[in-house]
Amino acid sequence: MTNTKQFAAIIFDCDGVLVNSEAIVDRIYRAHLEPIGLTYSQAEFGQRLMGLTREASERLLTEDAAKLSIPPPDANFYIQVRAAMLQAFNHELIAVAGAHRLISSWPGQQAVASSSVAATLTLKLEMTGLADLFDGHIYSADLVGQGKPDPAIFLHAAQQLQVPADQCLAVEDSVNGVISGHKAGMTVLGFTGGGHCLPGHDQVLLDAGAEQVFASHAAIADYLGLQS
Repeated sequence: MTNTKQFAAIIFDCDGVLVNSEAIVDRIYRAHLEPIGLTYSQAEFGQRLMGLTREASERLLTEDAAKLSIPPPDANFYIQVRAAMLQAFNHELIAVAGAHRLISSWPGQQAVASSSVAATLTLKLEMTGLADLFDGHIYSADLVGQGKPDPAIFLHAAQQLQVPADQCLAVEDSVNGVISGHKAGMTVLGFTGGGHCLPGHDQVLLDAGAEQVFASHAAIADYLGLQS
């Protein structure tokens, strides 16, 4: 399947699209939340928190704790969670299969637009050997003050690339990310190849506004007519 529409740029989400961090974060967060009374299924946690900024995630958890009349996660909780995640990244973080090849074979502009904290975003891309492939076009929602599903980070990335939003292709694995790219006026591809997506997630992304959903970067390369 080859795409007939020409795109000038691809803007990638990071977590769950370029690196396998979503599966790690999901596991660690839910393991730490359960003992304090906040229990989520993998599907619920992913659909509600994937793609959000740190601040938005913490607000959501505080609201959920209030609904249950239990104390919300405190500062020490988040310190412990972040320490556990960084330790896991050192042992488990890898690039999603095919990411290097797709990025290297794409002839147009490209960037990363993520809700992750800037320092952590750069660290994950450096740890997986992806950072240098983007020629400095790595953008965190920290820069715009709004995380996904707000479109600001995608619009900022397009502006920095000097490419109109409607000529950009966004690649996203989360509902919040798909909504963000769609609001920005971009064509959005859903991605389920990050190792954390449950059966049926492809339809969830389509329902959120993804034009098509792909289970691998190789399939995206084929869609774009790139040499394998």
